[in-house]
Amino acid sequence: TVNVKGDSTFEINGTNRGYVNSPVIYVEDSDFAVRNCTANASNGGSLTVVRSDVVYENNAGHGISAGTLLIKDHSTVICRGNGYYGAYASSKFLVDGTSKLTVSQNSSAGDFAGLKITSGVTDGSVEAGAVVTITDNYCSGLSNNGKLTFEEGASLTITGNDNDKGTSTYGGGIYNSGASAVLVLPSDAVIYNNHSQNPNNGRDAGDDIFNNTTATITFGKVGSGWKLDDCKNDEGNTVEGCTAGGVIDGWYDDSANEVSEDGAVTSYNRWNAHDGDG
Repeated sequence: TVNVKGDSTFEINGTNRGYVNSPVIYVEDSDFAVRNCTANASNGGSLTVVRSDVVYENNAGHGISAGTLLIKDHSTVICRGNGYYGAYASSKFLVDGTSKLTVSQNSSAGDFAGLKITSGVTDGSVEAGAVVTITDNYCSGLSNNGKLTFEEGASLTITGNDNDKGTSTYGGGIYNSGASAVLVLPSDAVIYNNHSQNPNNGRDAGDDIFNNTTATITFGKVGSGWKLDDCKNDEGNTVEGCTAGGVIDGWYDDSANEVSEDGAVTSYNRWNAHDGDG
C-alpha cells in the first residue's frame, strides 16, 4: 500500500514502468502524478483519490490501469496522452458528484480506449454533479462491457474521438458490447463528431455510438448547437445535401453500406440522413 496524504506531492517521471505488482494507491489532500514512462504508468491494483489532483500523462503504455478506481470529494483526475488506455477499471468505478475526470488524446499505440470499463464492473457510477470529459482519443472514447450509470445531472462530453484501430472498427465515441453490458447516459450528454474508420476496409459502423445486439444502452436526444465536422461517404466524397458545419438534428444509422456480390455498392447507408431532403 502507498499512502500519499497531508498536502504531499508525489511524482514518478521518466521511468520504464511507473509502478507494478498491483499496489493499493491511496491519495488524500495531495498531488500525485505519473508521467513520461516508457511502458505502463500502472497495471493493476487500486487507486482511490480523495480531495486531490491526479495526473497520468504521456506514458507509452497504460495510464491508469486498476481493478478499483474511485474518485471522490472534490478531486480532479486527468489521463492524457497515454499510448494505451487512458483509464481502465475492472472491478469498481466511481466518480462522485463533486469530482472531475478528463480523458484525452490516449490510445495512439494500439486498439485500446480512452476510458475502459470491463464486465467485472457490475455497479459503476458517475454521480449527479460529476464532470466527465472524453475527447480526442485515437480509439473509442468510452468502451463499456460492464454496468455503468451516469446519473441525471452528471456532465458527460464525448467528442473528437477517432477509432481507426483493430481488424474491425466500431464505436468512435462509445463502444458498448457484451452480454452484461448496460450503459445509462444522462439525457443531456454531449456526443457528436466522433469517427470510426477502418484503414483496411473503409468505414464500419458507429461513428458516435455502437451498441451490439446483446448490450443495452440508454441515451437522450441530440443537443442544440451540435454541428457536423464531416460529410464524407466511404469513398471520401462529400455527400450531396450535407454541409460540414450543418446542424445535427437527430440520431441516424451509419451502418456499413450494402454491397453486391461483385463488390458494387448498392445502398449507401452511412449519412443517409443527409441525402435528399433528410
